Amino acid sequence: MIDQAISGSAGGVELAGEGAGTYRVRVQRIGYRTWSSDRFRLRDAAQTIRRSFRVPLAPIRLEQLDVPLERRCSMPPDQGRRMAKLWDQIETALALTSVTQQSERLIFTVRSFREILDRSGDLVGRDTAAVHVRSSLRPFDPPPVDSLAAFGFMVEGDPGRYRYYAPAPAVLRSGAFLDTHCLKLRRGDEVDRPGWIGVSFEPAPGRTLPDVAGTLWMDRERARLQRLDFRYVNLGFPDTPELTGRIDFLRLPANRWIIQRWSTEIPRLVFDANLSNNHPARLEVSGIDRTGARVLSVQGPESTLLYHYRRTTVHGSVRDADGKGRVPK
Repeated sequence: MIDQAISGSAGGVELAGEGAGTYRVRVQRIGYRTWSSDRFRLRDAAQTIRRSFRVPLAPIRLEQLDVPLERRCSMPPDQGRRMAKLWDQIETALALTSVTQQSERLIFTVRSFREILDRSGDLVGRDTAAVHVRSSLRPFDPPPVDSLAAFGFMVEGDPGRYRYYAPAPAVLRSGAFLDTHCLKLRRGDEVDRPGWIGVSFEPAPGRTLPDVAGTLWMDRERARLQRLDFRYVNLGFPDTPELTGRIDFLRLPANRWIIQRWSTEIPRLVFDANLSNNHPARLEVSGIDRTGARVLSVQGPESTLLYHYRRTTVHGSVRDADGKGRVPK
């Protein structure tokens, strides 16, 4: 891929080539099959070509997609085609998310938080949430995908200090990630998400680097990417509790996509030096740090409000056995 962009309301878009060569345009739309143009040639980087394309409407119907049990790494051809159909829609939403975060002139109001958990995952402390106004939204700053494929999603800096990477949209849609992970389809009703369908991923057999496994979930009826649930695997610490993460996606007007909510859990490590038994010092997990944020609002050009988070409120009354209302103290 040389360049990518979101089209305007009239369908226009401007893309840049890398100089003389042969190119084609690929059009991805949520709910429709991907379409590619015929090849055309640029003489040099200064040449401008204007083309109009008639893109056929070929809707995708995810509600008719069966979910096989086999994994992609050993999937028969017919089931591989089903996987490709769903992954094409997920990859489109991930691409739109990456483009929106990189090129759109939007203003984001974001509330971040940090929570302290014990080894069992129970909350034992919470930092005061902070609200920030940002001109860009880049929740994750992953290294090049080739580096993740070579070294994994946890990298040691100073002794006992590690950096953890989340599966950002640009990572998930990369060839290096797909080459090192197995995929399988998953039904939403398996995890109490009726009407959803998912693509699960996990490290390919024999891959022992620190890595991630998880599921990308889509709404069958609207063919919209909803969220990513993931967890870290192969970290190598003794008795490591499950460390999870979550990314929620949101579609804005004009086919913009953003990450609306995210959180990650990483281990809190301590050195255990059992000198009485002459055991070497080793790192152990003493607890979990959970950090994340939620987008509260998004403003577009001329302060147009594109999104505003509203917390759900439940109204009701408390009544005793004789039906009389009581105000709880």
